Amino acid sequence: MKMILLTMIFTNFIFLTLTHPLSITITIIIQSLSICLFMSLFMYSSWFSYILFLSFLGGMLVIFIYMTTLASNELMNLPKIPLLIFMFICSLFMIKYISFYPLFPLPKNNELMESYDNLTQMLMFPNITTCIMLIIYLLITMIAVIKISNMNQGTLRHST
Repeated sequence: MKMILLTMIFTNFIFLTLTHPLSITITIIIQSLSICLFMSLFMYSSWFSYILFLSFLGGMLVIFIYMTTLASNELMNLPKIPLLIFMFICSLFMIKYISFYPLFPLPKNNELMESYDNLTQMLMFPNITTCIMLIIYLLITMIAVIKISNMNQGTLRHST
């Protein structure tokens, strides 16, 4: 848990120094992965964190494609070493502070079982029709978007 918190804090510090779209995208993906891992520690079922990460990743890939078309020839400048060392030391002090004052105590077993019961009740008979309708709606929307988008037209077309 401390390693995940250290990763989250360090990527926040690194994010402030980056200017290239590729490095910003990678940093945001690492940050969202660490947030989803942190969320999965507190839930009985980690499906929500997996789905959240996949939606983050899909959005970031779309943003990455648009940013690389806009700034394809931009040079990547690395942050200066003393600044990185300073940020690493600050993040270590923050982890030391968090270990003395725990912000997130681990949940007890009965709380985990209660969240599991809520998850299973969501998929029982009266609510399963809502889930099935949502799945069908998302499938139809995905098919419609694929049919509407023409590969030969638009901003991301290939030149042949």
